[in-house]
Parts: sequence; C-alpha cells; structure tokens
Amino acid sequence: MKRVGIISLTLLICLSLPLSTAAHPSSQSGIIQWGEGIGWDIYEPMHSNGSIIRYKLGTGAASYRSTISAGAAWWGGTVGIVENTALAVGTIEAFNAGSNGEAGVFRRSRSVVDSSKHFLSWEMELNTYYGVSQHTVAHEFGHAIGLNDLGDPSNVNKLMFRNTSSTATTATAADRKGAEVILGIHSTHTWGYKYSMTLPVGLKCHQQYCTVCDGFVPGHSVCIYNAQNICTPCGTPK
Repeated sequence: MKRVGIISLTLLICLSLPLSTAAHPSSQSGIIQWGEGIGWDIYEPMHSNGSIIRYKLGTGAASYRSTISAGAAWWGGTVGIVENTALAVGTIEAFNAGSNGEAGVFRRSRSVVDSSKHFLSWEMELNTYYGVSQHTVAHEFGHAIGLNDLGDPSNVNKLMFRNTSSTATTATAADRKGAEVILGIHSTHTWGYKYSMTLPVGLKCHQQYCTVCDGFVPGHSVCIYNAQNICTPCGTPK
C-alpha cells in the first residue's frame, strides 16, 4: 500500500501550478499523493480502463447473481459494473473456502494487464462459508476498479476498509474520489492549501492539495507563519 511520504519543507509561492493529466492517465505518480490520510488509496499497476466494468459469473457464482448485482450497484453513479459474458474482463467465482479463507479475495496474481496497466482480465473469489454479502462484493469490485485496501482505524467508515468491521453501506465519497482518479474520470486537478500537522513532529504546515479529490501535491508545503499565524508564502491563515 502506498503511503503519504515525508513532505518537503520547501517554501512555495502560492501560484496555480500546471499539473493536469490526460483524459485517462496510466499514472498519477508525481502528480498527487494518496493513502490512509485522505481516505482512499489507488493501485496504479492494475486498474480498470474507463467507467464501465463488465464481468461474468464463473463456478458457483450464478446462485449469487442478485447479490453480486446489488453489490455492483453500490458504485452506481460513479462506475457502471454490469454482467456481460460476451464482453467480460472479470470472472467471479463462489465456493466454500472454509473458515480460514477470507470472505472475498481479488486475485491480482491471476490477473493480466496491458502496457497501460489496464486489466485484460481479473478474478474475484467469494467464500460461501460466510455467505455472500453485498458489502463483500462491492469491496472486491473496488479492487477491480483499482483501489487498495485501507487499514487505519480512522477509515473504518470507508468501503475499502480491509475487513468486515467496515461500517460503509455504499461506496463513500472518499471511495468514489479514488475511483475517479484511477479511472481518469477526475484527472485535471484544482489546487488549494489545507492546514495539517506534518513531519518533523510538531511542525505545522499548509499542504497543497486538490480541492476535488483531496490528493496532496508531492513536496509542496509551506511552514512559516507570521505573528498573526498567517502563512507567509501563501497568505492563508492557520
């Protein structure tokens, strides 16, 4: 999982930066940072191409068709996820993997991507030992989109939180922001400054971030304030 790294303390003038990307970029690396701190995390080496994802039902999955369809609908309004055997990129299987297995698994090791890191095929497995829930299906579809698991307790309310203690009942705003970035739906960023605590410990800084997706700009922070607690380089109050 990619983490938000140590932020450079270089002082910046508060100018609009020309950091936009193509309609469907293969990479956001170097443009924005993501991770637990902003509530979504993308996996650039493997992600879907475009906002329509097509799957087919493999071994054992037909019995859970309605639940799988309902889980796909959790992403409605951001990503269209539909059963379409003829044009399917993904395959979903369901079988009893026992109590030692996870409720759902996205098999990246069995998936194939092209030179742009777009899926040519992917596999999802649902463990019927636990039953099959819409939540599990929707979470695993998040991996098909190109999202990573989240593990910090602060993200327990997100769909992409890594275990069943997640309290999400749909793809949240943060989950959707990550999906929009990795799919290229949101690729032209609008910059602002957000106050936050950063390293080294105790230093208070404004970090430049995208006001739409919340992703931070790597290395862009300002950490000097005047006596009125106004950020000297950008004029933003603490």
